[in-house]
Amino acid sequence: MGLAIGADGTFYIVDEVNQRVQHYDVSGAYLSSINYVHGYKPLNLVTATLVTTLRNATDVQYDGRWYRTIVDWSADPQGKILAGGHSIEIRLPQTVGSMSFLNISPDGGFLVEIEEISSYGPIRVDVTVRRYDGEGNLLGMARVPLGDFCSVTEDFIAVGLNDQAYTLVPKCDHVEVQRLVFVPQLAPILPDD
Repeated sequence: MGLAIGADGTFYIVDEVNQRVQHYDVSGAYLSSINYVHGYKPLNLVTATLVTTLRNATDVQYDGRWYRTIVDWSADPQGKILAGGHSIEIRLPQTVGSMSFLNISPDGGFLVEIEEISSYGPIRVDVTVRRYDGEGNLLGMARVPLGDFCSVTEDFIAVGLNDQAYTLVPKCDHVEVQRLVFVPQLAPILPDD
């Protein structure tokens, strides 16, 4: 399963079980389906109409500037974002699992997905999206509701118009597309060590 947003704000949901890409309008009404052959990268079918969403991008050059995420479990801080000449330290109570760019705007602002993994005890994961302006200032954070997921999916975050971030939430009998709400700070959901 995967999610992509069209340049017109419509949604594309990849249904790998039925080998199709389903297209919905901004209100969630079904528009059409595209069938594809197993093994083919289904998001390539709609690439021409998509807003550019970076996928697992840790090293990107955009408009002559470099954007890079660095994760080093032996360092303090464990994470660093280098963005257009700015350096941003990422400190989390648990272990930084991964960091990647989701989107870089023409004004130099960007969205970064950060995965945090519990350091001890049962493995737990928290995924957040952080929004920064072109100067590297944090504008807001949003949490992906992983606790609502019935199954694991790839490409569950997409960026649409005006840098709005959405997540595909697979339920046991259906999927939901939810817009992520950015707030100034998030309380940690993983316990401190």
